[in-house]
Amino acid sequence: AGVDVNVHPAKTEVRLRDARSVHQFVFHAVQQALGRPPAAVPVQAAHAAAPRQAGLSVEQPIASYLEFAARAAADASAAQTDRAHSGDGPPLGYALAQLHGLYVLAQNASGLVLVDMHAAHERIVYERLKRSLDDAAPATQSLLVPVLIDANEIETATATEHAATLAALGFDVSAAGPNRLAVRSLPALLARAPVAELMHALLDELARLGAHHAFDAARNELAATLACHAAVHAHHAMTLPEMNALLREMESCERADQCNHGRPTWVQLTLPELDRLFLRGR
Repeated sequence: AGVDVNVHPAKTEVRLRDARSVHQFVFHAVQQALGRPPAAVPVQAAHAAAPRQAGLSVEQPIASYLEFAARAAADASAAQTDRAHSGDGPPLGYALAQLHGLYVLAQNASGLVLVDMHAAHERIVYERLKRSLDDAAPATQSLLVPVLIDANEIETATATEHAATLAALGFDVSAAGPNRLAVRSLPALLARAPVAELMHALLDELARLGAHHAFDAARNELAATLACHAAVHAHHAMTLPEMNALLREMESCERADQCNHGRPTWVQLTLPELDRLFLRGR
């Protein structure tokens, strides 16, 4: 009685009559199983575990970056010590802070590193997507519940016309009505990205390219569009471990010094340059 089985003609989807109660039951059951009731969560831990904008997808355990955060704090209080000049540490250094939700400030052996976090993450996601699409069957993530998005007539027609291209990218999309699309799977790399935003941008790009474009020829353009909308957005708060994770990803990413549009992702201000700004030694 609690399930409506008549929402789909093929019975591949059902609707819960009291979805909120089921959600609360599952939520509390998982919470109890993890042994982390809300009252027992320290304030700092709760902040670190707060919902993030989908798309950052830090693959490494966050605990592995607590050391980076501690070292960053130590570096911040000892910027003029021998260690700052010793060449020790990774190329992009350790994060110190986030500026206006736009830039990551980090200290390396040479001085200060300024990172445009959206541009840097966009390049990382783009390179990952290209590598994934090189595989014959890129990894996909099926959604437990299809995401329904509003779509105009052009978007609905584009989704139907480019079904093969969408499938090659890792998307399972089909019409769910005259002005609605159902997304049932997407590339695993974008599993935490904003689905509706991704689909609108991707369908706009496919409509612009037209049916005559072969997938292989348009693949990089489509990957760039997805990366731009999946990358962490401006004014998104990041923790120190997340900032350090981003720096480490940049160091291992090809062409990480430029975003997909050719803009720089980071700049270096050396200690001598900073000294000149403040007329030190004069």
